[in-house]
Amino acid sequence: MTAATGAGAIGIPGLEDREGQPVFIAFDYNYSQANQRHSFQTNTSGAGQIGDFSFEITNLAVVVQNGQVHSAAGTGSLGIPGFEDAGGQPARLAFSYAYDIVGNQHSFGLASTGTFFLGDLEFGVEALNLRVGGGQVQSASGSFTFVIPNLTNASGPARLSYSYVAAGDQHQFSLTGGISGEIGPVGVELTALSIAVAQGNLQDFTGAGSVELPGLTDGDGDPLTIAVAYTYDSAHDYHRFSAGSNASLQLGSVSVSITQLVLAFDRNGFREEDTLIAGEIRVPAFVNQQGAMVPIAICIQILADGFLIVAQVPEGGSLTVLDIEDVVLLEMERLELGKDGPNWRFGIAGELTNRIELPVVSQYLPRTLDVNDFTFDDGASPTFDFSLAWPDGLSIGANHTEGLNAFIPIDMDLGGVAALDGIQLSGNIQGNALHIDMAFVGAALKLGPVVGVVDGLGFTLNIERVDGGNLGMLDLGMEIKPPTGIGLSLDAGGFRGGGYLMFDPDNARYAGALELTFAGSFSLTAIGLLTTRLPDGGEGISLLVIISTQFPSPIPLGFNFWFTGIGGMIGLHRSVNTDALRAGVKSGTLDHILFPENVIANISRIISDLREIFPPVRDQFIIGVMAKITWNVPPILSVELGLMVEFADPVRIAILGVMKAALPTAEAALVQLQVNFLGIIDFEKQMLSFDASLFNSRILFITLEGDMALRLSWGRKRTFCCRWEASTPTTGRRPIWACPA
Repeated sequence: MTAATGAGAIGIPGLEDREGQPVFIAFDYNYSQANQRHSFQTNTSGAGQIGDFSFEITNLAVVVQNGQVHSAAGTGSLGIPGFEDAGGQPARLAFSYAYDIVGNQHSFGLASTGTFFLGDLEFGVEALNLRVGGGQVQSASGSFTFVIPNLTNASGPARLSYSYVAAGDQHQFSLTGGISGEIGPVGVELTALSIAVAQGNLQDFTGAGSVELPGLTDGDGDPLTIAVAYTYDSAHDYHRFSAGSNASLQLGSVSVSITQLVLAFDRNGFREEDTLIAGEIRVPAFVNQQGAMVPIAICIQILADGFLIVAQVPEGGSLTVLDIEDVVLLEMERLELGKDGPNWRFGIAGELTNRIELPVVSQYLPRTLDVNDFTFDDGASPTFDFSLAWPDGLSIGANHTEGLNAFIPIDMDLGGVAALDGIQLSGNIQGNALHIDMAFVGAALKLGPVVGVVDGLGFTLNIERVDGGNLGMLDLGMEIKPPTGIGLSLDAGGFRGGGYLMFDPDNARYAGALELTFAGSFSLTAIGLLTTRLPDGGEGISLLVIISTQFPSPIPLGFNFWFTGIGGMIGLHRSVNTDALRAGVKSGTLDHILFPENVIANISRIISDLREIFPPVRDQFIIGVMAKITWNVPPILSVELGLMVEFADPVRIAILGVMKAALPTAEAALVQLQVNFLGIIDFEKQMLSFDASLFNSRILFITLEGDMALRLSWGRKRTFCCRWEASTPTTGRRPIWACPA
């Protein structure tokens, strides 16, 4: 017999229909003598019952060759008692099977269309795949859904993924989707879980989530949520547990928040660099000069043989420690105390202001002592950075790495022809050599309508102790210091303009500015900052350019409004320091961004402010536009607006502006108002902020001051807060609407 074909039906033992009759499955048969192959292929599906289980075979193919099963494949479904879908209807577990004689490989697959119920636990099989070779499981993978009573997921059931690889006997479990709910009185949320097991031993474990403990509430009375995480790495026998919360816990009048608690240890004990407690405390007695409560950031680090405690006031703030009117003011910014073995560590930063006013004597007494850093550490040289300042502008400072520095004010003006603001001195000792630098600051020369300004021009004096020097045991040398900045301005009737170039090759920083005014035509202002070395130390160009122009003939917009100026900004590898930008609302720094005036005369301050607000950051970019609008002719109201977009990560949008009003006219103003404002949308922090401040404002001779701040968060913890304070010299600063403590 060379070939054969046929058809038939087979009854599977135990497979019956609902009436208890045997179920037969029809099949086609083929035989070929050439390869001794028998093929069986079902052409109809068969469904029935095996006890309480319903069974259906939808496809089955078997190939027998040379007396052995060569390959097989089949699909079907199985109904299990208690296995129901969301509508309560019986659900089925789909399966597939394949066999290949090559490698003796068996493959099994399962998937469900419903969920199992085991008591109150509900779970389902999204996918399960097994591969068996040589009589052993070679690999497995699966995805399962489950619902635990009192624990839910907003986007649906939680999912647990599983994988197994025979090589190394490795098992991997991971949770996706997360679950949240209550276990007894405790609120629980599990956002991440990953477990790795190899050869029966736990290799890696990572878990993250949050808990809400009964009775713990934040300052707003909402349940206090504590984020927790745990990591285990068997390769290094490393354990790390962390917990923390952005919310504050109210203990009477004291507000405390623990933002981070980290415990880390390995086979050698605690890991110093990874074990710490960080948080913030607010105490009614801790206030600043305006009487506002000052948050104190506290970090406690556990060392191998000691500890380190650091208390820090947020950047730009200070804590009033001692305030005696007309005598002294002591403000603190940082305090640290620690012990490492036998060595103690002490650090401090703050400012001491002398308020004593005595005839003749006061001008010789330092006005302020500013300690940026003083740290004493046993067994090491102390680090220090401080400066003294006198009322007339004289300042002396010292730094443990750069030595002494001083600024001597000159304020010399020779008949309007030459001028000098002061002299900058610095000195340090390196080995056997003393280096003294002297540079002129604000040196200017006026020749008719042309004024030239030079900064940094001076000389360096080197004194080295050597044998056979030009002064016997000393060798004296002097070098000319090239200028760090050169400016030139011209005022010739119908044309007025100027430019400035700044060089700082040691720090790879350069800057330039241009200011041009053509009478009856237009005015143009341009400022640029260039850095050729990025903060990460790598090469690259960071550029910031701000250009603005004002029209001599304003463009009417209607209702007596006029479009008088336009500008733009671009920043390559630049970011926005939002804290410095907010501080600029109160200090007037926004005037240096939006349509700045007298650029050349204020270039040093402008460049310093722009560097602080727009620092170099790799792969961050800024694009901005500006506009100036006035009302009335002559204008009694003007608004300067700017829109900035920062990207790629984080993405932030900033709207900044300066609104000025002068009544009845700018030249004879009885009422003068200036409001600086800034709005920021931070998509990374999911927060909207708005700040405004009165600046250079008065009614007749009465000075006006006031601030307003708004915060709106749409993140996981949605909050809203607004504060508005106004004052006059007689009333002092009074909150009109204050945030909760």
